[in-house]
Amino acid sequence: VSFWVVREILHAQTLKIRAEVLSHYIKTAKKLYELNNLHALMAVVSGLQSAPIFRLTKTWALLSRKDKATFDKLEYVMSKEDNYKRLRDYISSLKMTPCIPYLGIYLSDLTYIDSAYPSTGSILESEQRTNLMNNILRIISDLQQSCEYDIPLLPHVQKYLNSVQYIEELQKFVEDDNYKLSLKIEPGTSTPHSAASREDLVGSEVGASPQSGRKNAAAEGALLPPTPPSPRNLIPHGHRKCHSLGYNFIHKINTAEFKSATFPNAGSRHLLDDSVMEPHVPSRGQAESSTLSSGISIGSSDGSELSEETSWPAFERSRLYHSLGPGTRVSRNGYRGHMKASSSLESEDLAVHLYPGAVTIQGVLRRKTLLKEGKKPTVASWTKYWLALCGTQLFYYAAKSLKATERKHFKSTPSKNVSVVGWMVMMADDPEHPDLFLLTDSERGNSYKFQAGNRMNAMLWFKHLSAACQSNRQQVRARYQERV
Repeated sequence: VSFWVVREILHAQTLKIRAEVLSHYIKTAKKLYELNNLHALMAVVSGLQSAPIFRLTKTWALLSRKDKATFDKLEYVMSKEDNYKRLRDYISSLKMTPCIPYLGIYLSDLTYIDSAYPSTGSILESEQRTNLMNNILRIISDLQQSCEYDIPLLPHVQKYLNSVQYIEELQKFVEDDNYKLSLKIEPGTSTPHSAASREDLVGSEVGASPQSGRKNAAAEGALLPPTPPSPRNLIPHGHRKCHSLGYNFIHKINTAEFKSATFPNAGSRHLLDDSVMEPHVPSRGQAESSTLSSGISIGSSDGSELSEETSWPAFERSRLYHSLGPGTRVSRNGYRGHMKASSSLESEDLAVHLYPGAVTIQGVLRRKTLLKEGKKPTVASWTKYWLALCGTQLFYYAAKSLKATERKHFKSTPSKNVSVVGWMVMMADDPEHPDLFLLTDSERGNSYKFQAGNRMNAMLWFKHLSAACQSNRQQVRARYQERV
């Protein structure tokens, strides 16, 4: 659906027709919202957010104020912020009203549960895993029972929509063609490059777009909630087909093995006959530019995407993606490891993702100091960091602003790093705040409280920090006995 939206807008012959088509899709999105077809709504809105459409400044300028306000409201409802909190609240408020939910929410939930509570393959599963899985299945079942629409079937329309098909493996090439056509329609001032979403657009093109500076106006219709002002640097991600399924495609590079009875690993498949391919063993040079376990590609491809999604704080993304199938992002412009970055912003984007080792888990956390060298601090306040656990080393990246929510909003170099070997981590016993956990260095008398945003994220950090704290514990004990 997203590719169809992009294609129809780009193939309009004149600027006026293109603006009319864009306006028509905004009206279509509003109608989908009124019908509570949220899955199709996400695809249409994300297609309008994609880079080939978002950068068409002249086209957006011809839209009426009413259409712009409507699109702002739909963006607000479908935002990824706080793990789709607004969309979840809206779905829960519908009760028995017919609704087709955005399925990516539940796919993400199931995947995170499977990572936090891996399946053992035995009859006796973890009670927490079973309860969480059953809760999601119950929600989906309730939505299925209430999903009854009385809409007349138009065969010619159905035939046309079914004729719009795209081969998933060729997605990258479709994106490249769309972006080239967009550049042909409205040439950009910067060096042409393929961009999949409007987050990939940097420099003057984004600044010149009416979408980045437009004000929030009141939209017609009581169904659309008011939109609070949002900073320009918090633009939501663009859309690809995979967006509608709740995960992102990445480069097909060697990833960590994922063992799960819920999401079996089928391995990489051939593009033509879909046969399982033999695993590729990278050479030493290739291994240096392989994918970190956070799922970020650190290589030399110009087509590489270095953007992070932090709606859920990042964790073992490579395992997540590998469990859902092989990635299909294909590099377009080849090797550029020896070339200089085209801009300081591009260099900064690359720098913020360079870690000294394989990242086990990373994301935004708030920290408060409880004890420092055995003494309670005079003033204890919450401080926001981007934390990355690399083996047994915990790296702190300070925030650039108070509203930092994404990786690019934090500094590229760590402000401090500590070894957590021999430390103790435990979940805080606070029913009102289930997203808290404690990290204590008993040897030095330091204790910290962390807030992860929700209980599931806290459990993920607890799981990985526990493993890091217990590694090489015998060496720590031996070292302690030597001191004694």
